Amino acid sequence: MKAYVKAGIKGFSGKLDGAIYYYHPRLKRTLMRRAPKLSIQPQNIELRDPK
Repeated sequence: MKAYVKAGIKGFSGKLDGAIYYYHPRLKRTLMRRAPKLSIQPQNIELRDPK
């Protein structure tokens, strides 16, 4: 998902360059946080490999 400007809201919303941007209505600001790094789980390998 790419970051985009919401209609009527002055801010970005979405993922871009390893960060997540979102609009906080109470603060009336766009905030950014680091995207989580997910570890590899055994379930991921089972879903990836076709049977």
